[in-house]
Amino acid sequence: MVEPLAKQVKELYLSGEYDEIFIVYTNLVSTLKQSVYARQLLPVTFSGVDEVIRGITPEKGKFSESKDSDIREPIKEHNSSHRLEKS
Repeated sequence: MVEPLAKQVKELYLSGEYDEIFIVYTNLVSTLKQSVYARQLLPVTFSGVDEVIRGITPEKGKFSESKDSDIREPIKEHNSSHRLEKS
């Protein structure tokens, strides 16, 4: 179900029909509160990836970030054969 949609979105982006691809979803915070998010999927940007990481990292508990230091490693740019290039 997801793969055909991903293929279609990829083709629409690479063909130039769409310049940007976003996903919109809700996050259940509690039984009384939901948050709506819009995240840019394409083109991928470092700031967009950082925003997603911060959005999925819990505020409290074992997997939350330390307030004293940034536990994520810096992202290094590199050439990749998996990069999506528009024609």
